[in-house]
Amino acid sequence: MSMDFTLNKYRELCLAIADSDYMQMTLDEYFSLDKLPEKFIIMRHDVDDEPEYALKMAHLENELKIKSTYYFRTTENVFKSNIIKEIDSLGHEVGYHYEVLDEASGNQEIAIEIFRQNLEKFRKVCDVKTIAQHGSPLIGKLNATSISGLCGICKNLLIGKKVFTNWINADIWKKYNFKDFGIKGEAYISVDFNDVIYLSDTGMNWNNKYRMKDLTNRSSTDHNSDFKVENTNDIINMIKNYKVNHIYLLVHADQWRDNLSDWIKWSVLKHIRNTGKQALKWYAHANNKNT
Repeated sequence: MSMDFTLNKYRELCLAIADSDYMQMTLDEYFSLDKLPEKFIIMRHDVDDEPEYALKMAHLENELKIKSTYYFRTTENVFKSNIIKEIDSLGHEVGYHYEVLDEASGNQEIAIEIFRQNLEKFRKVCDVKTIAQHGSPLIGKLNATSISGLCGICKNLLIGKKVFTNWINADIWKKYNFKDFGIKGEAYISVDFNDVIYLSDTGMNWNNKYRMKDLTNRSSTDHNSDFKVENTNDIINMIKNYKVNHIYLLVHADQWRDNLSDWIKWSVLKHIRNTGKQALKWYAHANNKNT
């Protein structure tokens, strides 16, 4: 049995999907259909870092005739127009992974202008019909995807600079309407999560304990706990055995590595990052109890 969170394991997952009776769709297709099929799987990827891994995943899916939605951030290291164009040319959907309230420090008027400008930037490269908020707890350009990034976070903490953001980027739509920008739907707001099983690989883990802002509108407990999804093999078995009819998979391409040394390095970084997230959750909970 192969290691989890590798491209080989992702290929196994895609093969299970390709061999199944599930209709596989993008978010654009989900929002466009008048009537949804009896069985379907929504495939979504958030490109938070290292878009080269998204391109590898897009080619793998294309070989198996699978279409996915790829949401790109507009940060310099992610917004690579040549990669975006190539993924789009493979038949996948490309959308905007927005973080405008973070960028505008909570100012909604500035945030919506950033959104408009970035959407225009995207549409010079490809058509954009759907969007998804970015849910990093880190402010600005801080990141925990490298040793240098972790050092930057520690440096800011030591000198008393702000590191974490409390804004939920999707809250911008409490004041504005994304449909005014020609957007069909938002990947969290516009999906009925009481109807679909939402499974996210955040933190190289399929349970929900490392999710902070990528939360759904489901009224009851998370589906992950309902079906005890602990690893990718559990999802493969779920698909092969038709345990559920409607599935929504969020896969971060940069978490699925294609060689052992890279996988070990990334796993260590993720462990450090996940520990930090757990500490932040504890800190936020403690503060809420004291207020």
